Amino acid sequence: MGSWWRVPVLALNCALSYEVWAAFLVPLHQVKLVAIIAFAIALFAVAMLLIVVAPDSLGPRFIRSTAPPSVQTNAQISYDFLDLRPFEGGRMWVNSFSGVSNSQVFLLDLKTRSVLGQLTMVGP
Repeated sequence: MGSWWRVPVLALNCALSYEVWAAFLVPLHQVKLVAIIAFAIALFAVAMLLIVVAPDSLGPRFIRSTAPPSVQTNAQISYDFLDLRPFEGGRMWVNSFSGVSNSQVFLLDLKTRSVLGQLTMVGP
């Protein structure tokens, strides 16, 4: 019959004959398959929970400024003047570019002439 390894589901220390408790034995490869499937389902559930609950760390963030920001040297400063309302609410977004990949986005308050904050992790 080959080398079938069997794992008892019930405790083997009971005083039953082999014919009685042999019906409750499960082949080892079936136990492994069930364990692998259960582990995969649990891993998938944990991954989905982390995706749903975790904060979006890769998305844009607005950071309120407490001190004047430092603008890079040789920076090119621009704002979206073609917008329908570029100065809505007395505020405007100002972009500062230095080189190819260095860019900063600031929110300015026109009434107080101060920087309210900076938008970080913003793509082109």
